[in-house]
Parts: sequence; C-alpha cells; structure tokens
Amino acid sequence: MSQAILDLVHTTWKSYLLRCIVELRIADFLILKNELSTSELAEKTCTRPDLLLRFLRAAASAGFISAVPAENPQNLIFRANDFTLTLVENQPGYYLVRHLLSPYTATTWSQLADALKHEDPAMTRVLGMSIWHYLDSNLEQNTIFNGAMAALSPRADKPLAHAVDFSQAVCIVDIGGGIGTLLLTILNHNPQAHGIIFDRPEVQSRAVIAFAHAGLAERCTFIAGNFFDDLLPKANQYLLKNVLHDFSDKSCLQLLRNISHTAEVGAQLIIGEVLLPEHPGEFLPEGLDMDMLLETGGKQRTVKEFQDLLESAGFSLARVHRAGQSPFSVIEAQAL
Repeated sequence: MSQAILDLVHTTWKSYLLRCIVELRIADFLILKNELSTSELAEKTCTRPDLLLRFLRAAASAGFISAVPAENPQNLIFRANDFTLTLVENQPGYYLVRHLLSPYTATTWSQLADALKHEDPAMTRVLGMSIWHYLDSNLEQNTIFNGAMAALSPRADKPLAHAVDFSQAVCIVDIGGGIGTLLLTILNHNPQAHGIIFDRPEVQSRAVIAFAHAGLAERCTFIAGNFFDDLLPKANQYLLKNVLHDFSDKSCLQLLRNISHTAEVGAQLIIGEVLLPEHPGEFLPEGLDMDMLLETGGKQRTVKEFQDLLESAGFSLARVHRAGQSPFSVIEAQAL
C-alpha cells in the first residue's frame, strides 16, 4: 500500500478527531482551566474516562491538544496549545469544523457516486430542501455557515482588495457579501468610497455589528433582499466574491442580468473566484467543483464559461488576472 493512501486514511481519522473536540467543547474547557486531567474532562463532557483517555491521546498525537507527563498514565493531564485556540467556540476554526465536518455534510459526500446520476444536488436530498432554505430555517446552522465563510475570507479579501483599482470608486455594492469582510477591507484602503452589502436578511445583524466594529458604520450600509429578483442599488462598481460558483448557469445568468438591468453603461463588475483550468491541474479548483456539485448544484468555471455568461448578460469581459499569491482570480467586466 502506498504512503499516499495511508496519509489519506490518517487525514480522515484526524478530521473526525477535530469534529469530536468541537462537539464535546474540549477546547473551551482546556482554555478556561489551562490544564485538566482525564477524569476532570470526562466529568465535564459526560464521557467514560477510559474511553475518553484513548481519544485524548489520539488528539494529542495529532497535535490538536498537548499531553502533560503524569505519574498515573490512566489519568493523564492535558492542556491547550496554539492549535487548540482555533477550536474554541466563536473562533474561525470552530465554525469551519462545525460546518465542513457536520453530519449532514459527511452524509452528502458519502453519496458522491449516486450524485453523479442526478441533476439535483445530493445535499438537497439529504436535507429535504436546498442548503439555502435549510440555513434560512435554522438559526444555529446559519450562524455556523456564515462563521465558516468568514473564516475562509482572509485568504481572499486582502489579495482581491489589492488586485483591483478602487481609487475611483464612489459606491461599491458587494452582492452576497455576507458580513462584509471583503468590502470593509476595500473601504479601509479607499476612504473616498461608500459601500453597500446586499444579502439575505439573516446576516444583517452580524454585518451591522461588523461595520461598527471596523469604525465604518457611516460609510457602509446593508440592504436585505433576494439578489436574483429584487432591484439592486446603483453603483459604479459591483462585487461578486465566491457567489456565482454556488449556482447553476441558469441562476447565474439571472443574477448577472439583474445586475446589468440596474448598472449604468461602463459600471464595473468584479468577480472573485477560484477558476477551473482548461485541463486538470492542482486539486483545489477540482475539489471545490465537487463540493459545489454535491452541496449547491453550482460549479467552478473556466474563463471561457465566465465569458459566455457575462456576454449573455450584457457585460464585456475586460481582463482576468490572479489575485496576488492567493488561489483566487479576478474577472473584471463592464456593463454595456
């Protein structure tokens, strides 16, 4: 058996160790008390000490927590380390683990072979509704999902913000911008601009808090609505970061036409996405494509596919370029 296969198996095991640490809130307990014995953690997590010890040893060997030498090997002491800090509730790692390793996500991925036979995404069949309707009806999962997306944003926000010239921006509308991580980054570097987040009402309260925390509440507002059907605000620049890959070509065309219906001639549309290469290469875009296939019914797209969508919606493709050293590319287009 190749080492690559063994590494894959070990990675799978480690991902479930992470999920259990988060579910049992072990990171939170260790951060609060600095260090705890196996028996103390068993009492706090309502688990059997003998079984929990085996789990904690595995978690420590994976580097998720630290084990402290003790006289009694059956009651080892464990403490938090730098990795543990990322798993505490309300930290970015916590939300990522809760979302990406949730039971319904794992069930969805287990149906990959069957998903290749159906038009609708596997997650819709798992949940009995689309992921978007599920999030709208489940406040806890909605919070987790938006927290996970915000945790991933730093990889894209600064590179995207610096890859585009916003110096002439007067009003920037971030469509599907969530709590505003990208828009706030842009506004911090472009004091002449004002911004609008246009997204679902479920994220409005967190977005408004983020505006205030960044000291940009007077320059950034939130408009709640459905970006497929509702009238969008006028602006000279529109942003779509990691939005179009969530949807089918038909839905993307509807969204892009909604933007072009509002946008004045010459208005700039800026799309931030991980592009699918013409031929298989690095795994990230291909893996994301599988994630979209399973969860949302969307897809990663090639430059040519984006060009076709844009031209059909009333935009001309201006240029495509990489956003710094990030995996994201910037697609710049103009309304006709």
